[in-house]
Amino acid sequence: MKKILTVLLLIVTNIVSSQNLDSIGDELFKLVNDARIEHSLTPATYNEKLSKAAKIQSDYLLTVEKIEDITHVHPNPKLERCWDRVASLSNDKNLIIYENITTFTYNSNDNIALRAHNNFMNSKNGHREAVLLENVGCLGDVYSIKYGQSIVYEPKHNWIIIVQLYALHFED
Repeated sequence: MKKILTVLLLIVTNIVSSQNLDSIGDELFKLVNDARIEHSLTPATYNEKLSKAAKIQSDYLLTVEKIEDITHVHPNPKLERCWDRVASLSNDKNLIIYENITTFTYNSNDNIALRAHNNFMNSKNGHREAVLLENVGCLGDVYSIKYGQSIVYEPKHNWIIIVQLYALHFED
């Protein structure tokens, strides 16, 4: 029985890999910018440092044992808050950071990017607001919206974990 479960786990892992997490990320980023344009906002700009900061959190979340414990407030003992993770990669101290996290059980029939995007856009906890972040400051200053993400598959529980980071006034 254990061998059968191991084989099934390997098959599912290969299926997720075959969907290519990078292409899922590309699709999710396109969905984000499509939503921004639909709401007359400028598209977000992909930022590698933000993606690295998102990866720090998604890698940590791979160690969490219960799906309900995967939230924004789940403390990461290494770099607890999203701005700590971004600050570890940037000298800019003048940041406004938003973090979106969604986790769900992988289903091969799902469009992972669309499911994640819909989770964020239908959320009542500020996720939609992060996607549709205004790029005008309180003094009328216009900022570009920077975007980073990490998408990981956790095979033990068959979870997809997605972390998005949005930043205003993020300097490379």
